[in-house]
Amino acid sequence: MKRYQFMYKYNGKDGHFEFPSESPNKATLEALERIADIEFCDPSEITDIRLVKISDANGKTHFECEGCQ
Repeated sequence: MKRYQFMYKYNGKDGHFEFPSESPNKATLEALERIADIEFCDPSEITDIRLVKISDANGKTHFECEGCQ
């Protein structure tokens, strides 16, 4: 399993979201719904979503959520 990082725009602001998934195709399909869920908005309000990074999900890396930065 890998971790997939996405960049996106919401309300004119840049954001990023990272989560584990089984494949890039599955991650891309899930990303919009997951981001909309986190932003408490409709998926149609998320724009310019793109996959920017794929990394190993081996548990040895520390990840922070956007609110923790």
